[in-house]
Amino acid sequence: MNQERLTTFEDAILAIIMTILVLDLKLPETPTLAGLWQLHASFFAYTLSFFGLV
Repeated sequence: MNQERLTTFEDAILAIIMTILVLDLKLPETPTLAGLWQLHASFFAYTLSFFGLV
């Protein structure tokens, strides 16, 4: 397998993993800053995972 095909395969796998991570995020119960703050731990974990994969 040449290097270009391997890179393309790796990009596809990373895109699938990032999509699954986004689908796991929950919306705040109330669309306010306080409601968003209640979910800060999950958003922080998503951000770390995203930059860890990139």
